[in-house]
Amino acid sequence: MRPVPAAHAAGSPAGPDSGAGPALAAFDHKRALTAAEAARLAVA
Repeated sequence: MRPVPAAHAAGSPAGPDSGAGPALAAFDHKRALTAAEAARLAVA
């Protein structure tokens, strides 16, 4: 999976121009995830 923009990893909303992959976009609404967890999932 390609790298995720730092702003998105920090919890910014996923939009069509955010560069986020579809899997990360699916996780974005789960606000229970911390920035660290989101980053770990993004690189997994």
